[in-house]
Amino acid sequence: MTGTVWTGAVTGAVLKLSRPRHVERVSIVDYLALGWMILVGMRPILASTDVLGVWGVLYSFGVGFHIWRALPFQKVIWHSFVLVAASFHYAAILLRVVLTRS
Repeated sequence: MTGTVWTGAVTGAVLKLSRPRHVERVSIVDYLALGWMILVGMRPILASTDVLGVWGVLYSFGVGFHIWRALPFQKVIWHSFVLVAASFHYAAILLRVVLTRS
């Protein structure tokens, strides 16, 4: 699973860097698929993480705003979803590290 995610991420990054305007739809689908790869390993992941880690679905909800071009400030809204989701991921990892050390 890790190899698949890294391969998809590197492929998406290379495509985005080489042809940024031509692969917009492909990159959105690629990154959504990478995010939802968690379903493959959901059971062991949920057994080893706290509920904060599940909030990563906010990334996916934010994509709706990313592709909604007519909405004013759509990029700000999308980046807000990304920021909140990343904050929840950080908090989940930090909480796991703190709980493991105690």
